[in-house]
Amino acid sequence: MRVLLFCFLLFYSFINYAQDAWTQLNDFPFEAYSNSSFVIEGEAYVAVREGINQSNSPSSLYKYTSSNDSWEFVAAFPSSVLFLADPFVIDDRVFFIGLSSNDDISELWEFGIVASTWEQRTGYPFVDSALFGYHATAFTISGLGYVIGITEQEDISNFASYDPETDSWTERAPFLGPNEGSNVGFVLDSNGYILFGSKFKSFHNDLWKYDPITDQWEQKESIPENFLFDPAVFVIQDQAYVGLGLLDLGILNTIFRRYNPINDSWEAIESPQFQSGTPFGFTINDIGYVGVGYDDPFAPNTSPSNEIWRLDPELLSVTDVNTTEISLYPNPATDVMFIESALPIQQITVYNVLGQAILTERIQNNQLDVSSLSKGIYLVKLTSDAGIFTQRLVKD
Repeated sequence: MRVLLFCFLLFYSFINYAQDAWTQLNDFPFEAYSNSSFVIEGEAYVAVREGINQSNSPSSLYKYTSSNDSWEFVAAFPSSVLFLADPFVIDDRVFFIGLSSNDDISELWEFGIVASTWEQRTGYPFVDSALFGYHATAFTISGLGYVIGITEQEDISNFASYDPETDSWTERAPFLGPNEGSNVGFVLDSNGYILFGSKFKSFHNDLWKYDPITDQWEQKESIPENFLFDPAVFVIQDQAYVGLGLLDLGILNTIFRRYNPINDSWEAIESPQFQSGTPFGFTINDIGYVGVGYDDPFAPNTSPSNEIWRLDPELLSVTDVNTTEISLYPNPATDVMFIESALPIQQITVYNVLGQAILTERIQNNQLDVSSLSKGIYLVKLTSDAGIFTQRLVKD
């Protein structure tokens, strides 16, 4: 299934691949998934779960040592909190925030690295059920933790900072982007960034920048791909790396992107030969690491992974994404779909959402009869001399 989806999602034609920018490391001790990780004094910590079922699979914390490429069990999470959200690190103190096991109040826990102890702190106070599921988003700037909670009520705060010295929260300027979950956060040059998100049950590619000095939000350049759910995110030398995860159709993403805040731009970079949803991402000494995750969260027999990969950005070449315009119309289509392209299209293949090829035709007169397709969403792969391109098709 993973190989099929990987082949299926080669949307773009790439050139100038770097050699050995991505390398596979020793496997994680078991198959798992996670999107919670942090680094303290050159050692990474990852919160993982063995099963997709949140009700019977509590989280555990593991430590990664890069010098010998090894993993070590550290601690289990408090029993009252089955799944915690993004951690944030203030100096050498680690905090996890998420919902309690009864799903109605938020909890904040401080984890002691040396003694592997847990101590409960004051939870996020501003929104009831603010941290639905595990999709709260947290980052740290200048000794304060910043947390976005989830709320559909526009008159209630959804953004606050936490001061560990006083164990208290301060309301901040409301986050203006999509705020019903599925956000990811990172910090570049002492500014916070929030990427992706959902609103009114639809997903978004938005990128927002938070300036803690002015306490203001500013929308930045959106990531080019369709919405990515549960991607890996890490920062190297004031640039953010985003990849893996799933596209809006619930299928695995193959594209990695790098964000440069200086010119507010995204570029495609080489991807690892590894795809997964809900992987971890962290950085040690300017080297990026990603790993674990699952094949498909929507499949009844989804398969977790134990693969780990590292990225050396010094060996990385930027890929050339072919941006030739190809459009399908009408879209949605009923009987006949037409193809508008500056390049001659040689062949077209239509895939269903399971990644199965259900129709392959040589193209004549830049049109395709789709009357035999059932109503639904499909991906269309078009082959030309310049490469392979993919578009989404809705069949009415």
